Amino acid sequence: MVLLIAVGAGTIVLAALIVYVPRLDVSFDGSIVLLNMVPFRKYEIPIAEVQNIRPVDVNAASFGGVGLRSRPGMTGLIMQSGRGVQFQHGERDMVFSSSDPERVVEFLSLPRTQKQ
Repeated sequence: MVLLIAVGAGTIVLAALIVYVPRLDVSFDGSIVLLNMVPFRKYEIPIAEVQNIRPVDVNAASFGGVGLRSRPGMTGLIMQSGRGVQFQHGERDMVFSSSDPERVVEFLSLPRTQKQ
């Protein structure tokens, strides 16, 4: 009985961590855009391959909720509805939530020599 209670409590704690811990870190090192949805998935995208970047309104419901989401032709790293950034990488679009999408777009639109 004690083991059953411990397993149940452990499952509840794990579920709570999965719901509350994920975060999205966006960083640039001059040549790579790093989209890291901690603790699940990391995308390293060469800045030279980023095309058609623009700020967008993100609707989490249109992606089926928050988290790492995929729909035809698009991958979403959605933390909340609101502001975000969308760009094309290869044949897919990437969309991610951002508190300052205009700054991200401005930075990724700079000539490569200014990004260092």
